[in-house]
Amino acid sequence: MTDVVAMLTHRHAGRRMGELAASLGVDPKTVRKYTAPALAAGSNPGGPPLSTTQWCDLAASWMRQRWFTHVRLLVAHLTRSCRAFIATLTTPALDRRSLRCLARTRRRVPVGDCIAQIILAWPLSDGGRSARQYRRGMDLGRFGIWWSGSWNAGEAPLEDVAAEMETLGYQTLWMSGGFSPGIQSVFKRLVDSTQHATIATGILSVWPNDPSSVGAEVAELGPRFMLGIGASHAVIVEGSGTSYERPFHKVATWLDALDASDSPVPPDHRILAALGPRMLALGAERSLGAHPYVVTLEHTVRAREILGTGPVLAPEVAVVLGTDADASRAAARNYAALYLSLPNYTNNLISLGWDTTDIEGGGSDRLIDALIPWGTPEAVAARLEEHHAAGADHVCVQIVRDPSKGAEYPLHEYRELAAALVR
Repeated sequence: MTDVVAMLTHRHAGRRMGELAASLGVDPKTVRKYTAPALAAGSNPGGPPLSTTQWCDLAASWMRQRWFTHVRLLVAHLTRSCRAFIATLTTPALDRRSLRCLARTRRRVPVGDCIAQIILAWPLSDGGRSARQYRRGMDLGRFGIWWSGSWNAGEAPLEDVAAEMETLGYQTLWMSGGFSPGIQSVFKRLVDSTQHATIATGILSVWPNDPSSVGAEVAELGPRFMLGIGASHAVIVEGSGTSYERPFHKVATWLDALDASDSPVPPDHRILAALGPRMLALGAERSLGAHPYVVTLEHTVRAREILGTGPVLAPEVAVVLGTDADASRAAARNYAALYLSLPNYTNNLISLGWDTTDIEGGGSDRLIDALIPWGTPEAVAARLEEHHAAGADHVCVQIVRDPSKGAEYPLHEYRELAAALVR
């Protein structure tokens, strides 16, 4: 069993990460994850030894700033069944020392801090997984596919294409959820056509959808389906006769209604479309993380800073496979034309330091190159890796082609790119 107090004590005594991980039977990432709050608080190895009680008090002070995020996710479960909640809390193989530590801490700090400590200790007894791995719930993999058109490629139907994408190593298949009520039937076909891949909406608009109905539909799609939701855009929402007011509030209350429905979608099975700081923070608090769309590398850096080290960051990145600069940029501009006319995206780019002159006229070469990498499969793969280095957990790739090639699924291009990606 993993003893959180023992981990902190031995680290304080100066034991190296590798030794500590080996002695506790966990991986080094787990050790780093659970000693990070100590480092952040300025607690370095060395100095006089601390008692178990002192460690509990320190942990409580570290967690006081973060417990609300975790506790809020449990409120729905607490109201439905206290017994079921207690049963889940007894699932981790916490040893008696840790439980006594938590009990003693309970007398000195608010109950929320105690619950937070239990939640943080929970993953440590589950096969040594790190907190980040445990929170994810769904493994999106390093790379996925984002596509909004037909999944047919020549004579190959959707079923064959989806199965091949999974075989090539794309671990999550994303598709626009559209702007009509309900989850499209194509998502069920994608689930049925794959064996292990995660299938995700990128994204489902909250405006035309009833949370209760969506929750019931998600339940029918099974454990490999992830619900991506977002606030969409004013021009689209108002075009349907709905007033686009307080989009952040709309998403937050929509999640409240989803959690209170008869078929709530677990936080680790949903993700938020997010660009700005408030929505990114909401994604970190109420879901698996954030799924930004039409972003540059600088946004990935900023998003990771806002999300912190726990929530998943899964940006969409459009790319063009081609070595002719003029042709590649022409295809990229054709794709970007719509997005560079939408305030959500242009305001985000301006906040990152881009000028309106970069955005106007179809986008400057500098902006187009930053938004939509182009080049050989190897060159594009290297640009995608930069997002991982900047803090992304998963990158969903949307291949853009010359419009003259039609709307057919770019099967050949995804095959070429798969060979160059680092798994």
